Amino acid sequence: MSDELNLDVMDLEELKAQARVLDISLKGNPGEDTLRTKIKTELGLVGGNDTQAASESVPKQEAGQKRVTISIPESETDTQPVQIYVNGRSYIIRRGEEVDVPESVIEVLNNAKQMVYNPETMKAREVLSYPFQIIK
Repeated sequence: MSDELNLDVMDLEELKAQARVLDISLKGNPGEDTLRTKIKTELGLVGGNDTQAASESVPKQEAGQKRVTISIPESETDTQPVQIYVNGRSYIIRRGEEVDVPESVIEVLNNAKQMVYNPETMKAREVLSYPFQIIK
């Protein structure tokens, strides 16, 4: 028996239960289709022209780019997938998993920085917003 969930056959209560497991906020009274879309987006399963999981096939415009395997670690405060946008494409990178991405995604990750302040001296330093490790 498969461990995969078939969201397309779940009823509203089952979808709400899965949304709670994934810590998806349920504002208002969402319908089945809305919940399916939110869950698929959270899991990185949304396909189509604008969004794809990072480990899916290479888009035509990136066919010439070198692919790199990376991992973005989970932390106690941040376990949500990281969404990266490059030239109109969206990549959803699950934390703690090794994924193949084009070099352009590495460039975006290297440029995503935030300021962190030392509370004692109030000196600021710049750190990566999404620290990552290059595997291959």
